[in-house]
Amino acid sequence: MLLFSKGRIFSSVTRALPAMEKFLDVSRAARMAGVTVAEIRRKVSDGSLEADEGRIRVSQLMDAYPDVHLGGFTMVDVVAQIRDDALRKGAADHDDEVKSVEGLLLTVKRLRKESAFYREECRRQRQVMRDLDGMLADLRTRLEARQRPFLDAVTQWLKKKNRSAHRL
Repeated sequence: MLLFSKGRIFSSVTRALPAMEKFLDVSRAARMAGVTVAEIRRKVSDGSLEADEGRIRVSQLMDAYPDVHLGGFTMVDVVAQIRDDALRKGAADHDDEVKSVEGLLLTVKRLRKESAFYREECRRQRQVMRDLDGMLADLRTRLEARQRPFLDAVTQWLKKKNRSAHRL
């Protein structure tokens, strides 16, 4: 249950943030801890705080600064943090190679090779189906009349599967 008072979330709600492993950028962490950005950076440099891509874990901030004032989160802070986390996650989900023009060119080159490979594989599979169709037709001529319905059912099933595969 969210409780608001003049645009601020009560600390009982914000105390749940560390359990969700929320992160703060360095300036927000400094503001919440009531210290300077330089002090936060010093703690990161000396290993007292760990930074992950320039962000500080709320749980570690609370360990380093027990009197950290998390009740100071406004709704704007919470929404900004959600937006920042989503943007970072979206950027992290992309391959590193997509971060530059050269990377994009490498990606296009790799995808062209993959496409050529799969086109050739499709061509081989179509040839296998044609060969199989020819062998089944030859086999049909050699079977007795009472055996042909079974072979015809198998042939129809294969043709149906082949047609559905071509639609993909």
